[in-house]
Amino acid sequence: MENLSNILKILDFEQIIPELVKVEKTSNCVHRQVGAVLWYGDTKNPRIVSTGANISPFESPCIKTNSCTKHFSGYCPILHAEINCIYNYHENLELDKKKINKDKLVMIATYSPCYECNKNLVRNGIKNILYIYKHHRTNWDYLKETMEYYEQISEYEDFYKSLKENFEVNLDSKV
Repeated sequence: MENLSNILKILDFEQIIPELVKVEKTSNCVHRQVGAVLWYGDTKNPRIVSTGANISPFESPCIKTNSCTKHFSGYCPILHAEINCIYNYHENLELDKKKINKDKLVMIATYSPCYECNKNLVRNGIKNILYIYKHHRTNWDYLKETMEYYEQISEYEDFYKSLKENFEVNLDSKV
Protein backbone atom coordinates (compact mmCIF):
# COMPACT_ATOMS: atom_id res chain seq x y z
CA MET A 1 0.00 0.00 0.00
CA GLU A 2 1.20 3.47 -0.85
CA ASN A 3 2.00 5.49 2.24
CA LEU A 4 -1.24 7.08 3.44
CA SER A 5 0.52 10.31 4.40
CA ASN A 6 1.60 10.70 0.74
CA ILE A 7 -1.97 10.18 -0.38
CA LEU A 8 -3.29 12.74 2.11
CA LYS A 9 -0.68 15.29 0.98
CA ILE A 10 -2.17 15.41 -2.51
CA LEU A 11 -5.76 15.93 -1.37
CA ASP A 12 -7.01 19.04 -3.12
CA PHE A 13 -9.37 20.67 -0.63
CA GLU A 14 -9.78 23.66 -2.97
CA GLN A 15 -11.55 21.21 -5.31
CA ILE A 16 -13.12 18.84 -2.78
CA ILE A 17 -14.83 21.28 -0.38
CA PRO A 18 -16.68 23.16 -3.18
CA GLU A 19 -17.82 19.80 -4.58
CA LEU A 20 -19.00 18.80 -1.09
CA VAL A 21 -21.05 22.00 -0.83
CA LYS A 22 -22.42 21.52 -4.36
CA VAL A 23 -23.60 17.99 -3.68
CA GLU A 24 -25.07 18.98 -0.28
CA LYS A 25 -27.31 21.47 -2.05
CA THR A 26 -28.97 18.57 -3.91
CA SER A 27 -30.19 17.12 -0.61
CA ASN A 28 -33.95 17.05 -0.12
CA CYS A 29 -33.74 16.50 3.64
CA VAL A 30 -35.64 19.18 5.54
CA HIS A 31 -33.63 18.60 8.74
CA ARG A 32 -29.99 18.74 7.63
CA GLN A 33 -28.14 18.85 4.32
CA VAL A 34 -25.18 16.46 4.25
CA GLY A 35 -22.72 15.64 1.51
CA ALA A 36 -20.01 13.08 0.86
CA VAL A 37 -17.22 12.95 -1.70
CA LEU A 38 -15.23 9.82 -2.50
CA TRP A 39 -11.74 10.78 -3.57
CA TYR A 40 -9.16 8.53 -5.18
CA GLY A 41 -5.65 9.38 -4.00
CA ASP A 42 -3.64 7.96 -6.85
CA THR A 43 -0.49 10.10 -7.21
CA LYS A 44 -0.63 9.81 -11.01
CA ASN A 45 -4.33 10.61 -11.40
CA PRO A 46 -5.95 11.89 -8.18
CA ARG A 47 -9.65 12.59 -8.63
CA ILE A 48 -13.16 12.59 -7.25
CA VAL A 49 -14.77 9.26 -8.17
CA SER A 50 -18.20 9.73 -6.58
CA THR A 51 -20.44 12.09 -4.63
CA GLY A 52 -23.62 11.68 -2.62
CA ALA A 53 -26.11 13.70 -0.61
CA ASN A 54 -28.65 12.66 1.99
CA ILE A 55 -31.84 12.24 -0.01
CA SER A 56 -35.14 10.48 0.11
CA PRO A 57 -35.55 8.17 -2.88
CA PHE A 58 -39.27 8.96 -2.97
CA GLU A 59 -41.56 11.82 -2.01
CA SER A 60 -41.65 11.09 1.69
CA PRO A 61 -44.04 12.61 4.25
CA CYS A 62 -41.33 14.97 5.52
CA ILE A 63 -40.78 16.34 2.02
CA LYS A 64 -44.53 16.69 1.40
CA THR A 65 -45.08 18.53 4.71
CA ASN A 66 -41.67 20.26 4.86
CA SER A 67 -41.15 19.03 8.42
CA CYS A 68 -38.92 16.25 9.74
CA THR A 69 -40.96 13.14 10.48
CA LYS A 70 -38.16 11.46 12.45
CA HIS A 71 -38.72 13.72 15.44
CA PHE A 72 -42.40 12.75 15.59
CA SER A 73 -42.55 9.15 14.37
CA GLY A 74 -38.98 7.91 14.78
CA TYR A 75 -38.98 7.01 11.08
CA CYS A 76 -36.56 8.66 8.66
CA PRO A 77 -36.80 7.84 4.94
CA ILE A 78 -33.58 9.65 4.10
CA LEU A 79 -30.61 7.67 2.74
CA HIS A 80 -27.40 9.05 4.22
CA ALA A 81 -24.88 10.87 2.03
CA GLU A 82 -22.17 8.26 2.57
CA ILE A 83 -24.50 5.47 1.43
CA ASN A 84 -25.56 7.40 -1.67
CA CYS A 85 -21.92 8.15 -2.44
CA ILE A 86 -21.13 4.41 -2.28
CA TYR A 87 -24.13 3.59 -4.50
CA ASN A 88 -23.05 6.21 -7.01
CA TYR A 89 -19.51 4.83 -6.96
CA HIS A 90 -20.77 1.36 -7.83
CA GLU A 91 -23.11 2.69 -10.52
CA ASN A 92 -20.41 4.74 -12.22
CA LEU A 93 -19.77 2.71 -15.36
CA GLU A 94 -16.81 4.85 -16.41
CA LEU A 95 -14.63 3.39 -13.67
CA ASP A 96 -12.66 0.27 -14.25
CA LYS A 97 -12.83 -0.99 -10.68
CA LYS A 98 -10.00 -3.47 -11.28
CA LYS A 99 -7.65 -0.51 -11.60
CA ILE A 100 -8.90 1.15 -8.40
CA ASN A 101 -6.81 0.40 -5.33
CA LYS A 102 -9.33 0.71 -2.49
CA ASP A 103 -6.53 1.56 -0.06
CA LYS A 104 -6.28 4.91 -1.87
CA LEU A 105 -9.96 5.83 -1.43
CA VAL A 106 -10.77 8.61 1.03
CA MET A 107 -14.33 9.63 1.97
CA ILE A 108 -14.71 13.32 2.80
CA ALA A 109 -18.03 14.10 4.47
CA THR A 110 -19.82 16.92 6.18
CA TYR A 111 -20.20 14.85 9.37
CA SER A 112 -18.42 11.90 10.95
CA PRO A 113 -20.25 8.70 9.96
CA CYS A 114 -23.02 7.13 11.98
CA TYR A 115 -22.68 3.46 12.89
CA GLU A 116 -24.63 2.21 9.84
CA CYS A 117 -22.65 4.35 7.40
CA ASN A 118 -19.39 3.26 9.02
CA LYS A 119 -20.36 -0.41 8.55
CA ASN A 120 -21.14 0.23 4.88
CA LEU A 121 -17.87 2.08 4.33
CA VAL A 122 -15.93 -0.85 5.78
CA ARG A 123 -17.96 -3.39 3.81
CA ASN A 124 -17.06 -1.52 0.62
CA GLY A 125 -13.35 -1.32 1.44
CA ILE A 126 -13.29 2.38 2.33
CA LYS A 127 -11.08 2.71 5.40
CA ASN A 128 -10.14 6.39 5.37
CA ILE A 129 -12.53 9.22 6.25
CA LEU A 130 -12.22 12.94 6.81
CA TYR A 131 -15.11 15.02 8.11
CA ILE A 132 -15.80 18.65 8.98
CA TYR A 133 -18.12 18.18 11.97
CA LYS A 134 -18.48 15.50 14.62
CA HIS A 135 -21.90 13.85 14.60
CA HIS A 136 -23.57 12.82 17.86
CA ARG A 137 -24.50 9.40 16.37
CA THR A 138 -20.92 8.37 15.60
CA ASN A 139 -19.84 5.21 17.38
CA TRP A 140 -16.26 6.28 18.16
CA ASP A 141 -15.14 2.86 19.41
CA TYR A 142 -16.29 1.18 16.18
CA LEU A 143 -14.77 3.97 14.08
CA LYS A 144 -11.38 3.55 15.79
CA GLU A 145 -11.55 -0.22 15.37
CA THR A 146 -12.51 -0.27 11.69
CA MET A 147 -10.96 2.77 10.03
CA GLU A 148 -7.29 2.94 9.15
CA TYR A 149 -7.46 6.73 9.19
CA TYR A 150 -10.08 9.21 10.36
CA GLU A 151 -9.74 12.86 11.17
CA GLN A 152 -11.81 15.96 11.70
CA ILE A 153 -10.72 18.63 9.22
CA SER A 154 -11.96 21.57 11.26
CA GLU A 155 -9.27 23.82 9.73
CA TYR A 156 -11.47 23.86 6.60
CA GLU A 157 -14.66 24.78 8.48
CA ASP A 158 -14.48 28.51 7.68
CA PHE A 159 -13.79 27.81 3.99
CA TYR A 160 -16.72 25.36 3.94
CA LYS A 161 -19.08 27.84 5.68
CA SER A 162 -18.18 30.72 3.35
CA LEU A 163 -18.77 28.54 0.28
CA LYS A 164 -22.05 27.25 1.67
CA GLU A 165 -23.33 30.75 2.44
CA ASN A 166 -22.46 32.05 -1.02
CA PHE A 167 -23.31 29.02 -3.12
CA GLU A 168 -26.19 29.08 -5.56
CA VAL A 169 -27.12 25.70 -6.91
CA ASN A 170 -27.58 25.26 -10.64
CA LEU A 171 -30.15 22.47 -10.86
CA ASP A 172 -29.28 21.87 -14.50
CA SER A 173 -25.70 20.88 -13.72
CA LYS A 174 -24.79 17.27 -13.07
CA VAL A 175 -23.54 16.29 -9.64
